[in-house]
Amino acid sequence: MRAATTARPLALPGLYAVPVTVVLLAAAGACWIVTVARMQGMDMGPGTDLGGLGWFAGVWVTMMAAMMLPSLVPMASAFAIGERDGRAGSPGATTLFVLGYLIPWVIAGVVAYGAIQGIRGLDPGFLAWTRRGRTSPAP
Repeated sequence: MRAATTARPLALPGLYAVPVTVVLLAAAGACWIVTVARMQGMDMGPGTDLGGLGWFAGVWVTMMAAMMLPSLVPMASAFAIGERDGRAGSPGATTLFVLGYLIPWVIAGVVAYGAIQGIRGLDPGFLAWTRRGRTSPAP
């Protein structure tokens, strides 16, 4: 006797995550291109001028996205699969998930910028690179 089977299409949940993976990796690649272009000729020594807040924030965001978006691919893909299955809420939830990952990095960069500029405004002599303190490298 033969068992009755129902014809069901083969479910490949991983295929749903392919567009998310492609978009995140393409965005990371584009951010690397922008980051490299913006950093050409930038002084990399201590005490490098950070530029204005807008310039710094723009470079910081693209640099963070370039480095962090590839590491987000597995979780964002899983989130997108859950979104497809109706477990993650609204249709734009994956986008909000990715933004929720990047926004804390933006905030951390802006806070660090404020701290560095604030300390520089105090002009503490013990941090001067040219004063040859105990922590300065030999010439």
